Amino acid sequence: MLIAHAATHNYTASQRYARRYVLKLDAEAALRRHEEKRKQRLVEKFNLDDGMCSLRVVLPALDAALAFDRIDRIARALPKDDRTLDQKRSDVAADLLMGKETPAPQGEVCVNLTMPITNILGLTTDPVMLAGYGPLPAPIVADVAANGIWKRILTDPATGMAEHITTYRPTVAQRELINARYPTCTMVGCNQPAHRCDLDHCCPFDGTNTTIANLRPKCRHHHRMKTHSNWFCENRPDGTHAWTTPSGKVIETELEPIAEPAPF
Repeated sequence: MLIAHAATHNYTASQRYARRYVLKLDAEAALRRHEEKRKQRLVEKFNLDDGMCSLRVVLPALDAALAFDRIDRIARALPKDDRTLDQKRSDVAADLLMGKETPAPQGEVCVNLTMPITNILGLTTDPVMLAGYGPLPAPIVADVAANGIWKRILTDPATGMAEHITTYRPTVAQRELINARYPTCTMVGCNQPAHRCDLDHCCPFDGTNTTIANLRPKCRHHHRMKTHSNWFCENRPDGTHAWTTPSGKVIETELEPIAEPAPF
């Protein structure tokens, strides 16, 4: 299955598929590997030129996602000044680590986890998808999932693709369904989580085309690239998102199932 998939997909898509496939084949082994890797968590300092240093923290992916979300929320809530968002994040992280007071972020820290209901019921141990990262062994996210906000996403049993999400406000439902179908920026190789991306009108907004078919998540960099450069994109009827480079090369970003397709 993995070889057949790789024959028709790009490297990034094949890598994500392989990680999910290997984890599903032996969930217990995946959990053991995670526990061994977790023992290697550390903090390192690397000296740089011109009075600068790089601080590297290795920790579990879920913890890193939660920590980054808190830093990002605080940084985005700061008043506008001459700093970039990256500079604000760096300053916020330093303040938090040194115990300085920082403005409280609005709301709780947030990560998006996708898992089948059978995991929650204890019937399966299928991989859990962490937005912006990929598959994780189910047991390591059980507490977060149990205490989080749940949203019901219905998938096509044949393909595993998101088809409908239950919510009360249509505009929110629209965004969340698109984010469920396209968990990251739709530029090939970009792993920016969809909930941190802009919802881009692939065909320019005309007052009526704010639709599921026309909207795709793009990080701010690739959104600007599409708008202000000679890169073009196209949403195809089968759900794929095609980019055309300035040289005319076409690159496709495919739909990725968020659930395992049902065997037939």
